[in-house]
Parts: sequence; C-alpha cells; structure tokens
Amino acid sequence: MGEPTVKYHLEKYDIILPLNHALPAIRNIYPLYSSNVGRIAKEVNKKYSELHIIDIGANVGDSAVIIRSYCSSPILCIEGCSEYINFLKDNTSQFTNIDIEESYVGNTTSQDTYAEIVEKGTARITKSNKNKITNLISFDAIFTKYPEFKHSKLWKIDTDGHDTSLIQQGLSSLRNFYPVIHFEYDPYFLKLSGNIDIEIFEILRGYGYRNALFYDNNGDYFAMVDICNDAMLEDLHQYQVGRKSDKYWDICVFHEEDTDICSSLRKSEIELFKKVRSDNINKVLWVRTDAIGDNLLASTELEHLRKYYGDAEITVLCQDRAEDIYTLCPYVNRIITFNRYEAINNEEYRKNILAQLKVLKPDISLNSVYSREPLTDYFTIECGAKERICIDCNLINITNELREKHNKFYFRIIPSDSKNGSMGKFVD
Repeated sequence: MGEPTVKYHLEKYDIILPLNHALPAIRNIYPLYSSNVGRIAKEVNKKYSELHIIDIGANVGDSAVIIRSYCSSPILCIEGCSEYINFLKDNTSQFTNIDIEESYVGNTTSQDTYAEIVEKGTARITKSNKNKITNLISFDAIFTKYPEFKHSKLWKIDTDGHDTSLIQQGLSSLRNFYPVIHFEYDPYFLKLSGNIDIEIFEILRGYGYRNALFYDNNGDYFAMVDICNDAMLEDLHQYQVGRKSDKYWDICVFHEEDTDICSSLRKSEIELFKKVRSDNINKVLWVRTDAIGDNLLASTELEHLRKYYGDAEITVLCQDRAEDIYTLCPYVNRIITFNRYEAINNEEYRKNILAQLKVLKPDISLNSVYSREPLTDYFTIECGAKERICIDCNLINITNELREKHNKFYFRIIPSDSKNGSMGKFVD
C-alpha cells in the first residue's frame, strides 16, 4: 500500500488502516461507533436466512468486518476510492463470500461529472469538470454484474451526501422488492451535494416503508420513528441542520413487510443501550472547577447521583478552597483537589492532577459546570472515562469554536436552560 499503516482490532478481527484514518480515535471515544450495522444484519438474517448484503461506500472494509462479526452472509462491497481499495481487499481477504466492485455508484446516464475528495478517513464525490472520475456504476449495472445481489435484503449506504439520491436510484431499479436500508442522513453534505433531504421519507412512504430507527453519528440509539409523522421528521431534521457534519443521523428504514424486524431490533437496542448507559457504572467522577458558591449550589445534586448510581464510588474533583464543602458529604467517597492558578499556568502540575484521575479509571465523568471553561473540559475529557457527559454551556468562559471542538468528545450533551443554569440537569 506504500503509506504508513496501523494494525487495528475491530470487533472480532484485525484490520489494517492508513495511519491517518479516523476510525481508531473515534472508536476509542465511542466504542459502539458503526457497530449498529452488525446488529442490524444479525436481526435481518434471523428472518431471511439467505440474506445478501450490499455495502455502498465500503471504505477500508470496516463495515464488512463489523457485519462478519455478527453474521456470515455474502457481502458486495462497493468502493470507488483508489486510496482505500487495497485496504478493502486486504481486510476482507480473511473472509469468504465477499465481492468487491471498484466503483462509485451513481446515475451513469446523467450529464453531470464528478471528482473525488478524500479527507479524514472518508471519500466522497462532488460535481466537477476537473479530475473527473470514470469508475461510476449504476444500480442496473450492479444487478446485471452481480445478479445474486439483486434481491439483497440489506443495503448499507454511506456516501457523504449522495445517500438519498442512491436510495431513489436503487429502489427504482427494483420491482416489488424492498430491502432494509441503513443510510447516513447528513443535512450538511446532502445540501452540499445538491441532493434531497427530508423529502426522501415521502418517497420511501410511496414504496411502503413505514418505520425507521434513528442513531446519532456516534452509534448511540435514539428512537424508533413512524416516517408518516411529518412533524417528528421535521424536528429531527432541524436538529442536525447547521452542524456542518459534526453531527448527523444514521437511519435504518424498514418496509411494512418487515415491521417485525424493526420492532424486535428496537427492543434489543433499548436493552443494549440501557446496559451501556447504566450498568457496570462502578466509578463516577464529578468535575467542578468553579468557585466555592457554585460548588455549594451544585453539591445538592450529589444526593440524586447517589440514588441513581447506587453503590458506585463517587469522586469529586474541585479547587482546594472548595474541599470543605464535600468533606462531610455522605454521598462522596473521594475528593481530589487542585490549585486553580497552578492548574491553568503549570502544565506539569495539570498533568499530575490528570494522572490522579486516570488512576481512578472512572466509568463515567460528569462535567456539571454550566459556564464551562477549557480546564473543566480538559479534566472531564482526558480522564479516561468511557462515558463523558456535559451541559451545553454558555460562552462566558469559553469560545464558541472551542466549545464546539470539545463537544465532539462528549458521549452526551444535556441541553441547557439559562434560567436554571446547572441545577437539576443531572437530576434529569
């Protein structure tokens, strides 16, 4: 492959990635990132024992590897990016029943021409008259070349802005056959690519699709949605508008004939994430880097944390001058203090405090400060907790740019209420 690479263990298998690929860093923060496609495949395979799967935008083969960790169904991997195709071949060579098509998928009868953009571990095509790609294949050509995949009951589409267009093209090429479709719904890239967004649901309804499971782009299950509910769809669409691809939805839609799969998968996803979010929380880190008065007010939330997390060990991180607030608190097991001036101005001192937090190996870190600052985020994010939660804070102590940058590393961001500040947020 000629470029620096890294070996990475994904689900049950080892794969090779470009050194600059984002997958390891993302999975380190969000361990269930992209794993939903494997669980979906397993559930679909229960009903359709002869399941075939089409993976459009196969990248380096990571989705195929995840799917193979859950079921052994044949997979057609379609990837047009020359920088990823050799990784795809190498990573899937450990499996049987894998076909690879070295193409981008699109409308070959259109007069539009496209160029390739590769960045941050992903590739996409965009309309351009320069450096035009030539490896474009239509759905009709795919089904002719790979007839065994014409009736694939599961499609995974991840094409950075062309997903809705490909759904339209793919379904129009079929007759009375309706696969489960897992696709990326990113308003930013859809608009950038000139493709429809929320209108796709009306088109899907026309084919008889009825329900969808929504996940955030970190793999966290959100909700089952009736796609006939236009108001709900509008709310979900608007929630992701303006985020410039930092946040978007991964959606799995089901035809009315597969309502049973959707319902069963919904139940199992709820149980899985209930376990992920609440079970095995043995160590909680409560981060307060602000003043004494703020700590005094916020300390009332600790009783509710104790009720919620039961026998978990609760550690409070606070300034040394706020220590007395927590010393006699019956809900606190441990207190780690720091000198604010030294923590801000002395890097070695700051790293020493962080080392103490890492030794704790917290399962969850809670940034309960409404007026967040870089120091609060530093300790909460870098402490090594598997799950990190914060409040969508104001901009008194942090710039909007830095807040948005740090928000990417939180597992959950609780909407703020300027009237109430931090109070009651973690109680909810």
